[in-house]
Amino acid sequence: VQVSAPEGIIGQADAPPGSIHWLPHWWRAGQKVAETREISLARPFDPQTDTILIGLYDPQTLQRLPIFDERGQLIGDAWGWQP
Repeated sequence: VQVSAPEGIIGQADAPPGSIHWLPHWWRAGQKVAETREISLARPFDPQTDTILIGLYDPQTLQRLPIFDERGQLIGDAWGWQP
């Protein structure tokens, strides 16, 4: 999870999804996994300009994994959210 701002990344929390309690190889297609992350920011979050980016990557290659929408269309390698 990263927080992106006009000046670049202002915060990041990097850990395996599900931590050690719910490993990805246990997941099933269509299953939803929710978790909470705390991110220290270099400055206060501005909802007008900042975006929360969520993505996954292969821990061996550090390559980001593709993200697809519900129709199977590639939307990129991170999902952006502006609260």
